[in-house]
Amino acid sequence: MSNQPVPEIELLHAAYAAFNARDIDAALALMTPDVAWARAFKGGFVRGSEEVRAYWTEQWSEIDPHVEPTIDLPPGGCRTYCS
Repeated sequence: MSNQPVPEIELLHAAYAAFNARDIDAALALMTPDVAWARAFKGGFVRGSEEVRAYWTEQWSEIDPHVEPTIDLPPGGCRTYCS
């Protein structure tokens, strides 16, 4: 593998940085309008930018999560895990 940045990895790092900075607008700008986001500590999913915004606002009022992506690049794809 070359030392060139992989666009998917750069995107993921930018999204997690925005999430950790609590910059909802910047994080949502990196996602499609029909994003589906797992409600990690409540179960299920929220769908769409406004539902994600509402979920994060609620989540951050209750807990202060910090996430860092762990990335595994198998041949032909990109998989991400949150730790």
